[in-house]
Amino acid sequence: MNPLVRQLIVSDELDRLREYRTPEERVAERAEEVETIRVFIDPFVELGAVHGGDSELVARAVGAVPYPTLHEDDIGADHHPEVRDFVIETFARGLATEVE
Repeated sequence: MNPLVRQLIVSDELDRLREYRTPEERVAERAEEVETIRVFIDPFVELGAVHGGDSELVARAVGAVPYPTLHEDDIGADHHPEVRDFVIETFARGLATEVE
């Protein structure tokens, strides 16, 4: 796992960083992240080119794809790259649909 990510996630540094922002600020930040992803996702949802008709749900799912990186120790360092790539590839394959 990346040393910075390890320090932020594993050693509770992220919780300390969260203390500097109010819950409202964190909600606003998450909403901004979803909207940023939706800029790219919405046209594909409108075309029916991705699985699911709810662009917010799709955007939140896309935003969750990096989470396996946070669990490298749980997955096992020897298997992590293969598992991470498999999750990303499987997600990407399942996200796209045939446009008629």
